[in-house]
Amino acid sequence: MSSRRLKSNGDKTEALLAGTKHQLCSVAETTIAIGQSQIDFMDKVKSLGVIMDSNHNLDVQVNQLCGSFYFHSRCIGQIRTHITTEATKYLIQCLVPSSETMETACLWGVVKQTVDRLQLVQNTTARIVTRTSHTSHVTPVLKHLHWLPVESRIMYKMLSLIYKCVNKQAPPYLSTLRQLHNPPRTLQISTCYLFLSIDFPAMD
Repeated sequence: MSSRRLKSNGDKTEALLAGTKHQLCSVAETTIAIGQSQIDFMDKVKSLGVIMDSNHNLDVQVNQLCGSFYFHSRCIGQIRTHITTEATKYLIQCLVPSSETMETACLWGVVKQTVDRLQLVQNTTARIVTRTSHTSHVTPVLKHLHWLPVESRIMYKMLSLIYKCVNKQAPPYLSTLRQLHNPPRTLQISTCYLFLSIDFPAMD
């Protein structure tokens, strides 16, 4: 930033120290110096609409999503008998930000309880759209709407990102992080793409 004659605004800058609980306990620093400003580490920060926390469990993000959904679902449910199925789907896509949130790659690796909560949101959405009772099995409803379950949507998003990295369709800052597995001798899986790891740059 200095070489490009840029200066950060300390009042609008947030810093997040992420890691496991054991790793966070071993860090004594509570601030980080950026230029002439001392930025305090926050418990949670918001970036591009996603609320990240230190433990990367996304509880705050999921709580906000579920609260927003159930508020709007009650409003849509009151007028559901007066609007068509297509109109209901359009309203949900406009008012409830569940579609983009549930398929984001940021949810990869979160605990099963978090995925289950998002699945309940999707199930309720499907029942509102199709006017299905709560006692009916929701799997046929999701298949009828051609909606992937939450866990499958997360995996699809991650696999799409990996595919773009392999085929150089992703931004360079992502494509350069992957390491392809090259076995020393020819194996049956030599024609498959296997990843050793994704090397994220170390923070100094």
